Amino acid sequence: MNKIGDIPLAYTLLLLNIFAFFASWEGILASFTSMLYMNCGKTYNKGNFMVTKITDRKSMLEQLFGSRTRVKLLRLFLSEPDKLYFVREITRVIDERINSVRRELKNMEDMGLLVSRDKDQKKFYQANSNFVLFPELKSLILKAQVILEDKLVSDIKALGNIQYMVLTGFFVGIQDNSTDILLVGKINREKLTRLMNKFEKFFNRDINYTMMTTKEYKYRRDLTDRFLYDILENKNIVMIDKFSEIQKKDIEEKENKETE
Repeated sequence: MNKIGDIPLAYTLLLLNIFAFFASWEGILASFTSMLYMNCGKTYNKGNFMVTKITDRKSMLEQLFGSRTRVKLLRLFLSEPDKLYFVREITRVIDERINSVRRELKNMEDMGLLVSRDKDQKKFYQANSNFVLFPELKSLILKAQVILEDKLVSDIKALGNIQYMVLTGFFVGIQDNSTDILLVGKINREKLTRLMNKFEKFFNRDINYTMMTTKEYKYRRDLTDRFLYDILENKNIVMIDKFSEIQKKDIEEKENKETE
């Protein structure tokens, strides 16, 4: 199976410097030059955290994106900046060797992008919201998420005849939802499973999805099935809706006949 660091992720912000969009990143980071132009680094205590204030402009630009493991870590921490992670947990989530993870965590902490604290004989890491580029990086992460979601939808479309598709749960900020994607139509299940496994690596999390035939969907809808209506009535993003297109076309044809 391909892993996040091995795929040309033009759809993922944090691999831009490794693949085709490195030049774009240089342009983005160059715009922050005046913010980063200082002369030295300093480590200091801030509450329970050890924070390193990096002031070397050149080293920050060079170090921010320097390895596959670091790219994965950036995605992980900036996607959930309030969450604390310990080393072995991080290793499992991003699927990288522990020595590589430890090395990059130290590098990122030295840069000031991460802060750490000791708890229950474990060292926990968290994104540093006071990092000089934190707002910009977080904003770009969200934009990259949208691009990646569009890629997911496009790839799912290629697996069969999709009549209806809804993104909910994780994709709209609802955690621990029963499903994240509702798919209605004829879909190759085996290929869908492989595709979801790949994108789970991208998103660093499991993706729960529900498949229904058109007949099952209409039956559940007519019965006001609770599971289905929880999806339809809660926050969601409708990506494909051929049912509405067909209904609209039927209405237009009926109106045209009435005017003839």
